[in-house]
Amino acid sequence: MNNMIMREIITTDENEWGWTTIKLSCGHEIGPINRNRVPKKRKRCPFCEQIAAHRNQCPHDHESLMRYLHRVPMDDRAATMVQWINHLSHAKELLLRGIEGRTALMLTEMPSTYPLLRFMDESDENDVPLYW
Repeated sequence: MNNMIMREIITTDENEWGWTTIKLSCGHEIGPINRNRVPKKRKRCPFCEQIAAHRNQCPHDHESLMRYLHRVPMDDRAATMVQWINHLSHAKELLLRGIEGRTALMLTEMPSTYPLLRFMDESDENDVPLYW
């Protein structure tokens, strides 16, 4: 792993079966993890790594998502960004098969508190469109 992103562990929540969910300083939650394998201070965040990889591969799309993300409450931003990146990657797979971009986004939309298409429909003229 070249680009491991380590984050501070904020809280751990253990259930009755011995599995732990970890809340990291970036806002992401990782779990369930066996309680014997929980690190003391820092943990690798695969979600932050996914966001960083998306930023490097698609800087224009990432910029658009960041503008939309400012309308999402702070506590929900970390998970929402990961959902949106997954949504875009699934839509791009359909786009490569010849399906038009907007249709691909509609077909790949998953149930979400903050659906990407709603934010795109409500966007201002100053917002940057997705570059496909």
